[in-house]
Amino acid sequence: MNKKLFVVATPIGNIKEISNYAISIFSELTDFFCEDTRNSKKLLNLLNISLVNKNFYTLNTINEEEVIKKFDFKKDKYCLLSDAGYPMLSDPGFLLINYFIKNNWDINVINGPSSLMHSLIVSGFQTKNTLFYGFLSSKKNIKEKELLNLKNEFKTIVIFESVHRIKETLNLIKKNFNNLNRICVARELTKLNETIYRTTIADINKIEIIEKGEFVIVIDNNKDKSKNNITEINYLNFLNEIKSLISKGEKEKIACKIVAYKYDLKANLLYNFWQQQKNCI
Repeated sequence: MNKKLFVVATPIGNIKEISNYAISIFSELTDFFCEDTRNSKKLLNLLNISLVNKNFYTLNTINEEEVIKKFDFKKDKYCLLSDAGYPMLSDPGFLLINYFIKNNWDINVINGPSSLMHSLIVSGFQTKNTLFYGFLSSKKNIKEKELLNLKNEFKTIVIFESVHRIKETLNLIKKNFNNLNRICVARELTKLNETIYRTTIADINKIEIIEKGEFVIVIDNNKDKSKNNITEINYLNFLNEIKSLISKGEKEKIACKIVAYKYDLKANLLYNFWQQQKNCI
């Protein structure tokens, strides 16, 4: 029998978000890898699940590699928990999950609450072309470079941010993004004090954000295909990407479709533009 790792999404605020399936897994299993063992024990206590004969191991971004090296996986079933939401989405678990995959063991995901999905939907922005970036760097100069790169991603962009850096990050977004772009800031999702701020980047400083709790920032950085003028949007990058794909064996039309999908452009316009410009690069 293969060993199994149950990756369980936990409530992001409201305890009632937990599923019966997750509760049954918590009751059955005895070994838990936790971002913070105190928070995981508290969750099981709130669900009236006995902690007797259960083992809790701290697994975080600092010690994850070392824990995996030293751990003796003798049992058949293990559980992976974050403090809130899904493990591995800006939370620990990447190395553990890949360790199980490497050994051809089973990964079972127990779905549940997600601040990523919650904020994306509540923003009202289109979801077809979404980039989840997670947390930006805590260093201001690196963070600004990250935002400058994200500015060229014509997608709905989702960023996590802590209460201590929310105002600095919003100011840098205002500085580096188009002021006409819409932005949604979600605070304390599913909790009693959940707050959703919707505005444009130009007016972001006009809203009074309560600096308490966890934040998700959603930026509508999509381009309207009907208004796209390829020659105005860093066209050289598009042409070079098409050329690179063709050099790897892709046909011209397919290469244009791939690049058009990536940047949310009209494929036929990009193909026509390629035909006009390909001899110039």
